[in-house]
Amino acid sequence: GRSWLFSWLLTVLSGYGYRFGRSFSWYVGVLLVFAWLYLHISQGIPPHSSIPDHLSWFDACILSVSDMVGRGFFRQDVTLSDPYAGWSVLEGMIGVFMDVLLISTLTQRLFKK
Repeated sequence: GRSWLFSWLLTVLSGYGYRFGRSFSWYVGVLLVFAWLYLHISQGIPPHSSIPDHLSWFDACILSVSDMVGRGFFRQDVTLSDPYAGWSVLEGMIGVFMDVLLISTLTQRLFKK
């Protein structure tokens, strides 16, 4: 059933747990995609939260890193109607999975299992 899909996903993202470089590249890629998304969301809308309108590229990257490591789940400065809210939570959920994947591939590398 779905086990082949999970196996395929692990292979693509981390070389089935043995390719740290691949896992790290995906991690950075997800950060940059969400930073780009936040940058573009901020350009065309009036601010609805404490997140400023017209983010700089650097600010968008900082916001993405903050959301990726889990703060997206616990944001106090974003209301439910805020355009950032859904993307922030999605990045937080992806971040949890990517953190586990990155830690597991690093563990494989360190302990040569």
